Amino acid sequence: MNSKPGTYALVLRAGESRSVKIGRRGPLDLRPGYYIYVGSAFGPGGVSARVLRHCRAIKSKHWHIDYLREVTSLVSVWYSHASVRLEHRWAGALANWRAAEPVKGFGCSDCRCESHLFFTEKEPALAQFSRAVRARVKSWSRKPPAVLATPLKTCLKQRRTNGRSSFRQRPGVSFTSLLVSDGTQK
Repeated sequence: MNSKPGTYALVLRAGESRSVKIGRRGPLDLRPGYYIYVGSAFGPGGVSARVLRHCRAIKSKHWHIDYLREVTSLVSVWYSHASVRLEHRWAGALANWRAAEPVKGFGCSDCRCESHLFFTEKEPALAQFSRAVRARVKSWSRKPPAVLATPLKTCLKQRRTNGRSSFRQRPGVSFTSLLVSDGTQK
């Protein structure tokens, strides 16, 4: 994963049933299982910057997914650095995927998709997802292999401003330089 623009899918795990307030959308009844959230990152920093934002514990809540990330754990990220936005195509493919159930209206207030969040009881497989979206998709996992010596938190420097914590990349340490697409250390 690098700073190029692209499309991504967060694979999240919810460990228990609970109700979560999702901003103005209102409550979401979360079930134990897995959720796949589809998004795109065509702004500064591309996919790696967006995923890094989703990994941060402390952030302003801008999107529906920001609320959901507070109560779920990140299992993996599936992504493509294709130069075209694939998020709507991926969301459409997931809506037709028998293994996934759309969470109506989540993450799609700015488009015509039924949803950008999908629930599945069992952990989804990258190969099945790739077949469903009919594209080659790469994977990144937050569970680094044993050979990865530098954890994600060492890439970030916490600072406090007006009583709030924020994070920025440490000078000389690049998040994207730590991992190649198969999750091994460079």
